[in-house]
Amino acid sequence: MATESYTTIHSGYKLTPYTFEKRSRTAAEYHAQRHGDVWFNTRPWKTERIINEAKALELLAKRTRIPIPQFIRCGQNDDGSMFLTMSRVDGIDLSEVGKECQKPGGVKYNDGGECNKCMNIAKANASHFIQTILLPELAKLRSNKTGLDGFVLPPAWMPEYDTRLHHSCFVIPCTLQYCTI
Repeated sequence: MATESYTTIHSGYKLTPYTFEKRSRTAAEYHAQRHGDVWFNTRPWKTERIINEAKALELLAKRTRIPIPQFIRCGQNDDGSMFLTMSRVDGIDLSEVGKECQKPGGVKYNDGGECNKCMNIAKANASHFIQTILLPELAKLRSNKTGLDGFVLPPAWMPEYDTRLHHSCFVIPCTLQYCTI
């Protein structure tokens, strides 16, 4: 697989054969687009969101048996954007499974096109995983602190109500093993 990069309104992504990187977008990237200043201002806490994701990966790796990508590093790029790099987990998105038959071994469930049998099997497997591993493991997590390391990240829809300092005025200490900030 070759390196693939793409962006969404608020984040940039880079996939290599072995890693997955998520990064916040810079003001320049937003402002280069129509309504860029509006989009930039609707996504506060950009730095904190990336660090929060890195801390969540670390917490899940240490305290659960949920299979997650391995944390590699997080930090700040020269352009001011924050990044999080983790191992790449190869697979097929659940939304893509039913687009064609995935049955191994050469004998397919159908003669081509969409495969409802594969989609139903994949949905059942995902549901089983969620019910038997994911939810029970998350239910076991307990802490005497609110948030990750005592920091509560407000939801994206709440910036107009949250008056705490953030952006470059607010620094979250990064205690992750490979963090570069």
